Amino acid sequence: MKAQIRAAKKVIALRKQLLKASNPKVKAAIKAQLKKAKVALKQAKTAVKAITKKVDGAFSKKLTKKVAAIKAKLAAAKHPERRAALKVQLKIADKIFALKKKYAAAPEAKKPALRAKIVAAKAKLVAATKKV
Repeated sequence: MKAQIRAAKKVIALRKQLLKASNPKVKAAIKAQLKKAKVALKQAKTAVKAITKKVDGAFSKKLTKKVAAIKAKLAAAKHPERRAALKVQLKIADKIFALKKKYAAAPEAKKPALRAKIVAAKAKLVAATKKV
């Protein structure tokens, strides 16, 4: 993400330089730099997309299956205590989803705290699963 921002800033700066330049040789040199910068920006964007897709997929596949299983059990459950326990599980799973989305979008400084919250929520989910 940082590389993408840096590359975008470089492209912007080079465009401004190109507008200000009057000498044809200087313009040609700036255009060449701009071309390279655009390629770097495209590569950075592609890398960010690939990482985002991978992270989102890794985060959601296993948890999505678990949520689906909990919902199926909840639909079949008749006993009020079991239904209540399954609802607690579902609520915790939804909280984990929300935390993982926050984690993916968070700056590096906040990631360790969010990681700790995710681990704690997962522990709660495991504990809630044992009760059912």
